Amino acid sequence: MIAGLLGIVITGDIFNMYVFLEIAAISIYALVAFKKDTPESMEAAIKYLIVGSIASSFILLGIALLYGEYGTLAMAQLAYDIQVSPTLVGNVALALFITGFAIKAGIVPMHLWVADAYAVAPTPISMFLSGIATKVGLYALFRVAFTLFGASINETAIGRILIIFAVITIFVGTSMALLQTDFKRLLAYSSVSQVGYILLGVGVGFSVMMVDRDIGIYSINAGIFHLLNHALFGALIFMIAGVILRQVGTINLNELGGLAKKMPVTTICFLIASASIIGIPPFNGFASKWLIYTSTAIYNPLLPVIAIAGSVLTAGAYVKVFHGAFSGRELDEFKDVKEATLTMLVPMIILAISCIVIGLFPVYVVDMVISPATEALLNQERYIITVLGLRGG
Repeated sequence: MIAGLLGIVITGDIFNMYVFLEIAAISIYALVAFKKDTPESMEAAIKYLIVGSIASSFILLGIALLYGEYGTLAMAQLAYDIQVSPTLVGNVALALFITGFAIKAGIVPMHLWVADAYAVAPTPISMFLSGIATKVGLYALFRVAFTLFGASINETAIGRILIIFAVITIFVGTSMALLQTDFKRLLAYSSVSQVGYILLGVGVGFSVMMVDRDIGIYSINAGIFHLLNHALFGALIFMIAGVILRQVGTINLNELGGLAKKMPVTTICFLIASASIIGIPPFNGFASKWLIYTSTAIYNPLLPVIAIAGSVLTAGAYVKVFHGAFSGRELDEFKDVKEATLTMLVPMIILAISCIVIGLFPVYVVDMVISPATEALLNQERYIITVLGLRGG
């Protein structure tokens, strides 16, 4: 799986990107079904396989259209040809790419596989799915849209489409999270909503890029920054769910209670992760959400209101978790429950500290990591010249 994910970001060939995406996807199908004796695991893996295959079909068809139209699979050459000679076929291919990668990223209404896969997969796999795997769908979407099509597309129209899907994703994700009693399923829907925030930042950046490039870059920085932050606190919160399942034997919120006294370090890590997801200062989630709020306010004052309302609903979901699992009366059946072992606590503590450090010093992260990534993503011309120049023009 890791080999596939690394290949996606290294390759400069659109078909190889598809191949590496499938290598990662097939590995994930198997990992979701790792507990092969559990019917729920097999059902979730099969559902993910079917939905993932549909997404892959859209992507492969888009690649076939581009190859038939331009006669090459090299991304730099394709980017040059599309820029010089944009066609209707290229626009149809872009629509297919957006659909396929949106399914891979779990964007509403193409998110139905997410809850089952996240909830029943082994905890390390749930962490990986939330923190990295679904983000690859977003990465591929952004890379194809910016690097491959770039200036040849109607950025305003694409941006508005992304904004609409972002708003829907935020509210569906948070609303469904509020209804869950299974901790991991609640986290799955919460992860869906965070994808909406990432889309919102990038969508606004798309929409204003032609009018004000500085604001567009600022907004895209916000979306990519939140992608990085969600990889951290998303992995942390799933790790906490896994620790509770291992130490207690259940993650049903109706069956838990009083764990704060038994598992104080885990409780502190949960509070840090929750504050990060909700967007409370001084944690990393606040830093990226604040950038999203301010950039969207410039575009449309209603959007930050919607985004903040989504954060309020997210807060309700995590208050529900804290009340159900950590506070309240200590149950007799959990009197022998102990804190997690050091091998489980150390990774949680590292991620929790990362959430705090990035929240305290977000400017350095944006300047040193996020801005260079955004610049590389947006600078289609430099990519074309660099790659084709190395090949002798």
